[in-house]
Amino acid sequence: MTNPNPTNTTEKRRWYDLEPEVSQAFNALQQFPDDILHIIAEGLVDFAEREFKAKELQQNRRTLGAPKVLALFQSQKRRRVPDRVASFLKISNYMMLLSVSARKVMSANMMELIGFIAEYLQSCKLAKSAVMSDDIGVLTRSYLRSGKDEARRFLAEVRERFAEKVHYHAKSGPGTFIKTAAERDMRLGNS
Repeated sequence: MTNPNPTNTTEKRRWYDLEPEVSQAFNALQQFPDDILHIIAEGLVDFAEREFKAKELQQNRRTLGAPKVLALFQSQKRRRVPDRVASFLKISNYMMLLSVSARKVMSANMMELIGFIAEYLQSCKLAKSAVMSDDIGVLTRSYLRSGKDEARRFLAEVRERFAEKVHYHAKSGPGTFIKTAAERDMRLGNS
């Protein structure tokens, strides 16, 4: 008897759906727009290579095998997130090669990083400030290279920068356009 809904079968599930922590992390990552996802995934690739020697693990594998090559070919037709964002596919492949315990560590780090990025996005929203890809990159690298204390420090700097922006706009008056930081400092009396 065939299953009328093949998405419920283990054969049709993604490899990481079999591990709840990994599945949760990957599903959360896929909620970000592609440009932000790329930045985060690049940081995670760097982290996996540095902490778990993922690049060496990948080089030691000889072949993917016919079923995986066919699956990769067919996935190109679907244009899922891993197919649109190469760095996401790379971290997914690295995670597949890692041991179960290493995947759990990576997943925990991914979820914590996502929390920091969500906090950054909320700060942008409250300050009515644009999301800066550079900030996402710095936050990602800060967390993955130096830990959560460095990520918290960066978020505090961002909030301070947003507060200065609000204070600056209040002092400069409505409709005032400032072209340079020097002009801003001169108007604020911070020469």
